[in-house]
Amino acid sequence: WGKKPALLAPKAVVRVHIAAPAPCPGYLSSHISHGVIETVGAICTFALGRPVQLPHSVFPTDEDVSELDERRADPTIGGLARKGTSLDIFERLVGLAGLEALQRARSAFITFDAAVRQERDPVACILYVVAAECLTAPYTSWRLQKLTKRFKEFFDELMPDDLDQIVGHGNFEETFGIRRGLRTARALRRDLLDRIYSYRSGQLHEGLDPSYAGIAVGSDTSNEMRRGLLADFAEAAILRYLEAPRVSLVGHPLVDPPEGGR
Repeated sequence: WGKKPALLAPKAVVRVHIAAPAPCPGYLSSHISHGVIETVGAICTFALGRPVQLPHSVFPTDEDVSELDERRADPTIGGLARKGTSLDIFERLVGLAGLEALQRARSAFITFDAAVRQERDPVACILYVVAAECLTAPYTSWRLQKLTKRFKEFFDELMPDDLDQIVGHGNFEETFGIRRGLRTARALRRDLLDRIYSYRSGQLHEGLDPSYAGIAVGSDTSNEMRRGLLADFAEAAILRYLEAPRVSLVGHPLVDPPEGGR
């Protein structure tokens, strides 16, 4: 950081070493390293709040890395975090909830990274919703049942305070077309989640609407505002999931059978 205030954040360079469990440098170690580096890059994007460019390729290091294991075990060296929440999905999250939680978090980070890079605001909005939704999907044959209900119940339980902050935003009513009135906080949260999920589904099924506004005075900024609020939603969803990972049973044929079922 420079001593004087800067308009733009300074350039950040992240150096990553990956310990690939392979007998020697070759196809196996390269395949493992390239797969992990994409996840690491997406986590860095999430931590920094701006996209991190991946290298063109990953090669065996020519540096002395003998001290890396000691540094990884050194409690005085912190790990990446965002707003006080650890982003360690490789050890901490796996220890809490197993490999399935890691897979969900990995998908969420990579999708969030794609949203940050997206030029079209409506596409970015879709990706932010998907980044959150992938945290809710159980790896089961019934995962496609009651998607909307699962989405609403999952996030209403996971992050009510974060949803209340979005509801309290000055542009909430205009952006999502919901009037607060005298309704309860829970009713507003549920309506917000329903509107978020409907926006994602509608855009995917019906295609994108025109969104170009240029820099004209008084132009419609709803897409930019929606993108910002959905980015906040996706970020909070990932952080709360990392703090308390869980699996949703909404849609389970025994626990939550379909209407009219046995």
